[in-house]
Amino acid sequence: MAASDRHRAKQAFASLCMFPATRISFDQAAFRQRHCARLAWFFRTAVAAVRSVPSLIYGLIFIRVCGPGSFTGVLTLAVCSVGLLCKRFSEAIDALDLRPVRALEAMGVSIPVRICHGVLPQLAPQIASGTLYRFDVNIREASVLGLAGAGGIGAPLIFAMNQYAWSEVSTLALGMIFLAWLVDAVSSSCRKTS
Repeated sequence: MAASDRHRAKQAFASLCMFPATRISFDQAAFRQRHCARLAWFFRTAVAAVRSVPSLIYGLIFIRVCGPGSFTGVLTLAVCSVGLLCKRFSEAIDALDLRPVRALEAMGVSIPVRICHGVLPQLAPQIASGTLYRFDVNIREASVLGLAGAGGIGAPLIFAMNQYAWSEVSTLALGMIFLAWLVDAVSSSCRKTS
């Protein structure tokens, strides 16, 4: 596999686990905000439990359950992403300024329009920034998980290192550095808009 194909596979690997994790995290964070205190406590405890286990441990657990490979890495990164993103999204929802929503409600505006103009402009930068941050972390963790046998960029990296193919190693490392820089630049521009 060529280095550019490996780089694309790495991007797809990190992206694949981000979309369901972001969706699940946002739904769970919104659910925690709307329902009773006991359910909120249960979800807060479950998220804390998920976040307390390192990704390498999840990787080893999923390797035992599913076998080595990319699917194991996707599961590992998705579980770790759900824990962190749920916490970040629920904090963003807690910090909402409800004055614009109440003003729109007083004007007789429908709920979807209130959400569109009163809530989403406040939440969108935090959601985008949190998702990009987790994507950046997943790129880095994919390297470590691949070294442990859970797929990701670490597998081709360790194979190239074992074959003393230093040009491939440097290409993979430079690709990881560039991708991390790019995600950080996009994330900082999202934070500046908020």
